[in-house]
Amino acid sequence: MDPARASIDLATKIANAVSTVSAQPWEILTERNPDGGRTFEAADIARLQQIRSEYATLSMRGNVFCFREAFDYPGFSINEYCRDLHPNPVGESINLKIQAWSESHGIWIPGISEHCHDIAAFLHPEAGEDRFIAVAKCLSVDWYLNDSIGREWAPTMSPAGQANAMALREHIVEISRAMKVAPDAPLIDKACVEMLLEMQALSGHPTWFSRFLEMWIGHVQRSCGNINAENLGQVPDVFTYLQNSPHQSGLYYTLAHFEFSRDEYLDWSTLTEYCLASDVRNLCWLCALIGGLSNDLISFEKEFVTHQSQSNFVVVLMLNYPALTLGEVVEAIMMILRDLMEHFVTLSGALKNRCAGRHGTPAFRATGIFVQAVEWGIMTTWVWQTRSQRYQHARSIFRETQQG
Repeated sequence: MDPARASIDLATKIANAVSTVSAQPWEILTERNPDGGRTFEAADIARLQQIRSEYATLSMRGNVFCFREAFDYPGFSINEYCRDLHPNPVGESINLKIQAWSESHGIWIPGISEHCHDIAAFLHPEAGEDRFIAVAKCLSVDWYLNDSIGREWAPTMSPAGQANAMALREHIVEISRAMKVAPDAPLIDKACVEMLLEMQALSGHPTWFSRFLEMWIGHVQRSCGNINAENLGQVPDVFTYLQNSPHQSGLYYTLAHFEFSRDEYLDWSTLTEYCLASDVRNLCWLCALIGGLSNDLISFEKEFVTHQSQSNFVVVLMLNYPALTLGEVVEAIMMILRDLMEHFVTLSGALKNRCAGRHGTPAFRATGIFVQAVEWGIMTTWVWQTRSQRYQHARSIFRETQQG
């Protein structure tokens, strides 16, 4: 089959899966842990080796793909869209405080952590200092878990190391629910509970924290430990991966942070009354998909090539569609991301226009502020990911992440 045709056909299949997932009730979308897929087979081991071989061929050519093309579409430039995004002016000084706090709690990993923590300043450019610090502490705990027992690192651990990672994952879930630790508890326990208590104390909404906590716990459960298809004995289907992706990437709890950081909370009863609830939920879903899938694309080299993690959309598609090449799969994901971006920009613009006429009403003001925050989140997906050293790779197949 012609490579372009193959990519288009796969993009159509992904688009159908996206539509099927997004049609589910929000409660199912954010809470259920689907388990659809098939048994991991011997042929999949050969397929994984084939992916590495195809990647080696592409990387020898270098700069095969332009990551920007996953965002740009006719009449829209991601660079122009992000032109006015600037990090929070207190970000640099707070980053130093967060580094000191992280070091004192044993969750700063030299050589890794310094390439992560500035993301908070882009995600929350107008947050006040107290809320900025609380959000940054949450991200610091998450980065530590991600870079010590996360899905990317666990596959290369010894069996004992993997067992310890799973035990720590369940322990973090347990103490997150309990919200308390013993005086002699490990530093990571204290960091996690301190962060959660701080967010609870600062929250200005009666139900926000409980929603955030469930999103946080769902993320930890889905993102830590060896969740490779080979280890679990099951290859997730596209539907299952798409539904899990926002939890796995942390985008759902990040969306909750957008309300918290400005102390402006969505009034779902008013949104429902004015027939806006569905559109706001769709905006959240689009943001979560764009953020998660674009990260899978740009971190494919770091996750799969370097660390052998199979929990990546590129790998999942390659295992589900063995007739396709790596290049065809990457092109298909970029097509899908362009389509999602166009839907996102159109929907966010419409929502802002509807809220602008009623900005004096608290519920509409809060919604307008939230939509702007979600837009900053999408901008960060492009700006931060392409400038961060975290995703730079020698002989990268993406122009924007070419090391050096």
